[in-house]
Formats: sequence, structure tokens, C-alpha cells
Amino acid sequence: EVLRGQTATLRVDAAALDPKSIRYRWYKDDKNTTFLGETGEYYYEVTPESDEEKYFCCLADIYRHYNDSRQVHFTVRRVTAFDLSKAEITISAGSLIYDGKAKTPAVTVKYDGKTLAKNTDYKVSYKNNTNAGTNTAQVTITGIGNYKASVVKKFSIAKAAQKLTVSAVKTPVGKTVKVSVTGAKGTKTFKSANSTIAAVNSKTGVVTGKKVGTVKITVTSAATSNYKAASKTVTATVLPAATTKITAENLATGIKVTWNKVTGANGYILYRNNAKIATLSGNAKVTYTDSKANTNGTKYTYKVVAKASTGTSTLSKSLATYRLARPAVSSLTNSAAGKMTVKWAKNAKATGYQIQYTTDSGFKSGVKTVEITKAATVSTVIAKLTKTKTYHVRMRTYKTVGSTSYYSTWSASKKLKITK
Repeated sequence: EVLRGQTATLRVDAAALDPKSIRYRWYKDDKNTTFLGETGEYYYEVTPESDEEKYFCCLADIYRHYNDSRQVHFTVRRVTAFDLSKAEITISAGSLIYDGKAKTPAVTVKYDGKTLAKNTDYKVSYKNNTNAGTNTAQVTITGIGNYKASVVKKFSIAKAAQKLTVSAVKTPVGKTVKVSVTGAKGTKTFKSANSTIAAVNSKTGVVTGKKVGTVKITVTSAATSNYKAASKTVTATVLPAATTKITAENLATGIKVTWNKVTGANGYILYRNNAKIATLSGNAKVTYTDSKANTNGTKYTYKVVAKASTGTSTLSKSLATYRLARPAVSSLTNSAAGKMTVKWAKNAKATGYQIQYTTDSGFKSGVKTVEITKAATVSTVIAKLTKTKTYHVRMRTYKTVGSTSYYSTWSASKKLKITK
């Protein structure tokens, strides 16, 4: 094809042992077969005068005196514009991956071996070129000037990978924690490799600690129209729980702290007033005597933290108590008939005192208690005692804070025989 008024070049590809021996005889293939001329070149230029003209070329070898001739025929059409649908159109190679932005791959258009110029010979427009899909995006190439018609080419946009970020989690036995996930584009599901250690809600990702240990939690984000499916596995660490009970008891020297065992623990850490004072190994040892807690009337706060192979618990149990010095019975006297006077030293940090007396030296039976509600009181008289019997007496100090009373350990006992 050639535009009106332009020249068409007829070309012939031929080969011989001696290329210079080839001769080209050119003819216009009209009713009378017009001879145009003979050349030693493989091309010949013609300017058509009508909309369709036919030509042919006769090839011969001069060494064979033109006896071994071949013919090549041509049809030349005169057009007002070239039909772009006959062009060779390619879309640039390379992977197009969804990223939320419109994709506009480069287009190359060749017509009859000539590379056409964008926005001079043709223009392009894109459609459905943002979302992922196989041959769903398209580019339209529309001819300009000497080129006519439009051609639509489709291309593919690949799904993008989901970049999951999942954080490992820790939780004590009996407590919950939620797996943090970012970068998920699809519906998330969660699965525990061992639900006896840690169970996980398949939809919410809430992990519940069951027993001390570690377990793998797999997070999966389903594929979407624009993203591939993705999964990631992290570790869930289950720490020991807190002890269920802690008690404190004043001894002659120091304070004895006792707590309940924690399942799965291999030791405990004890704090006094937020300072660590002891690390105990083994699960069996659940008591500790703080011999340095000896300041009378002072408040001490103890905290017990369980530890295990997986780490130290994030939970603890605390208890506040008061140190009360052990009192002593300073004297016992049979002050009157059936009466006994008990004396002791004042404890200014106390609220009051308790005095026990009985004829049983082991204080296991017949024990009676007298309560002294004023710290300033340092003696009391106990009546209605039986003559000839021996009474054993002991006492302790107490301090009341709010609705709770704290007690010292019992004093050493003293005995007195009633003779009056």
C-alpha cells in the first residue's frame, strides 16, 4: 500500500553464487504487460496512477543466458490512509504487578517494517488497567494522520504479594492475648499447632494460655482479587500463672512468707517493697523467711512471681503485712484469791494485746483469751482461777489497719501455781 502521490518500492530477495550475475526485469502487469526496464538491483520504484496496479519481476542469471528465470508478482494499492489493523503491535515486556496504580505499559507499533511515532502516527488510551486480572486490562491504539482505524490489545496485571507482619505473643496460663497482624488484605484465620498449650480463636486471633510451654501460631490471609494468599507462623509463649494465695506470719526474728504452688513453675522470685530479695529454684519450695524484716511497726509488702522454662510470669500476687516485735510476759503473780496479775512491756506501735491462759502446757485445750485493746496498757488481772492449779500464760501483740488485724508471734509461755 502506498499513499496517493507517493512512490512504492518493489523489493525482491534473491540469492546466487555470484550476486552480480542476477538481473531483474521489471514489468507492469496490465493488459499489455508493459516492460519497465532491467536492473542489477533488487528494488524498483513505481508511482501508481490508479487505486490498484499489478507488477512482476523476472529474475535471470546472465551466465545461463536468462534461461533459468523466476517471476515475483506485486500488487500495489493506492490508499488515502494506512489501515492500522494491519500493523505489528507489541506491548512492552515485563511483569505488571498490582499496586493500586494504573498500569500503562509502553506500546510499539510497526507498519510495513517502519516503527511509527506515538502521538504523530497514533495515540493510545488505557482501560481497566488498575486491578489485577488475566487479559482484563486493555490498551487502544488509534491511528492519526496517514493511519486509520483503532486496535485493542489486552494485557494482564498480576496479583501482588501480601506483606504480612505478625508479632510473637506471650501470655500467662489462663490469660489471653491477641495476635497483632498488619499487612493482611484478605480474611484472616488463625491456627494453633497445639491447643493444649495455647488455644487460638480461628477468627479473632485471641490466644488463651493453657499450660506452660511454646507453640506455633499460623496466621493465614486469604487471596483477594488483587492479592495472593499469604501465611506466616510465629511463636506463642505461655508463661506460668500467678500463685492463688500468699500469706505472711511474724516470727521471733523476721517474717515468714508462704504461697501456693504454681503449675508449670520451676522457681519463684520474691520481692519486698519492690526490691528482689530472693530467687528460689524448684516448684516445691513455697516459703521464705525474711530475717531482715525486723523493724517493729513497719509495713512490708511482698510480691511473689513464678518463673518457668518459658520465662518469668507477667502476673504476681502481693500481700502487705506489718512487722510486730514478739512481746514477753515480764511477770506473773497470784495477787489475790483466785486471781493472777500479768505484766508486760509496752509496744507503742501496737493497737493492743492478746493474752492466753490454760492449765494445758501445750495450749491445746481449755484455752481462754483476754484481749487488751489499748497499747498503753501493760498489765491485767485474770480472775476465777482454781486454787492449787498451775496456769500457763502467753501473749502476742496485734495491730489493726482498716478491717485487718496483724499479729506478732506468741511469746514464750510462763507458768504460775495459784496458792490463794
